[in-house]
Amino acid sequence: MSTPDDVAGARRVPSIGRVVKADFLALLGAIAPVIGIGLAIAASAGLLPDRSRSLAEGKFQMISAQPAGIAALFAAGFVAAGAALIVWRARKIRASFAPGHRVEGTATRLRPFKDRAYVHYTYRLNGILHRASHLVHRTAAYRGLVEGQLVSIAVDPLRPGSGFIVELFEG
Repeated sequence: MSTPDDVAGARRVPSIGRVVKADFLALLGAIAPVIGIGLAIAASAGLLPDRSRSLAEGKFQMISAQPAGIAALFAAGFVAAGAALIVWRARKIRASFAPGHRVEGTATRLRPFKDRAYVHYTYRLNGILHRASHLVHRTAAYRGLVEGQLVSIAVDPLRPGSGFIVELFEG
């Protein structure tokens, strides 16, 4: 299909929770604050290794406890980076869903590894063939895909090369 279809109900955009569940980069943004806070607590308690002293002296040594202010800044940096990553991914994905434009595409290659996978897919928009890939979690929706399967692609008309497989973000 070479033109977008406006389907009733197609304007639904995935929730932030659905984006985090399906998109691997959004998940990294969600867990970054937890990691940052944990590392800040460990740093303030002196529970992190001091690589520079350990290498220089040839034995493993712990870093001295960091002041609470430095640990708090460390945690804040992780929180800010995580929030920025979630907002960026959610906006990009939701922008493709918002206009309600859907085109037919094909899942061309599925490359699973560990708990995630690359999904490669192609679709035509206004006669132009677009190739895309997306790093996703290996959710039930992902496991339901097979190579060569026809899929629905949500496309932002302002960025036609950035479409997302609708089935990965639906409940």
